[in-house]
Amino acid sequence: MAKLEELIVLKHAESVDRLYKNNWIDFYDNNGQRKMENRSTQIRHFNNIALPLQLPRRSADMDTWLADPPLSTIGIMTAEEVGRRLKCDNFNADNFGGFVYSSPCLCCVQTADCLLRGLGAPNVKIRIEPSIANWRSQHQFVPPTWLTATKESYAAVANIDDSYEPLMKGGEWKCDETLKQLIKRLERIAEFLLKNHVLAAEQKRKATTAVMGSLLSRGSAIVVSELQD
Repeated sequence: MAKLEELIVLKHAESVDRLYKNNWIDFYDNNGQRKMENRSTQIRHFNNIALPLQLPRRSADMDTWLADPPLSTIGIMTAEEVGRRLKCDNFNADNFGGFVYSSPCLCCVQTADCLLRGLGAPNVKIRIEPSIANWRSQHQFVPPTWLTATKESYAAVANIDDSYEPLMKGGEWKCDETLKQLIKRLERIAEFLLKNHVLAAEQKRKATTAVMGSLLSRGSAIVVSELQD
């Protein structure tokens, strides 16, 4: 009988708030376009080349970006390079079982997208799962944008699995969640994946030797692999 027995924890790529904390938003105008430096500040602000030229389209107020920042250009390149390295190491993209799971946080969705692009796995779908979203401490001043259930920020990501029904709805996320409740939430999604990956593996076991899924949260990713006896 197939047994699901391995969890591998990874970290998402660099997001823009790691560079300037909340001050990164000052480098953008109201249309989400990076401001061009004038000659007097060009050298002092040279590091903003790590900021993307254009933020993904979002109709909400610019301040909402503070709670849901995108990847930096370095983060994008790093995630793609990790995918290319996996490909060079002969990692089989089929082991993902056709999908990965991601937190609704934009930097996590982008990390999954870039890694899969570098790996050359356009057929692997990204499933948005609020169960692995941020804890309240990361949203002290601005509520998480994904609570509005808008998909406009993901418009540039072509391989979102729109048919997926998440274990936890975005509206179930609470800003006053306790640490104990957070742990319970993560236990639920782990049990959900373990159960569903075993069932999926048993249905497809004639063709594969392993099935993996990936969980990308703001702090980490979990890869669940199924090994056959």
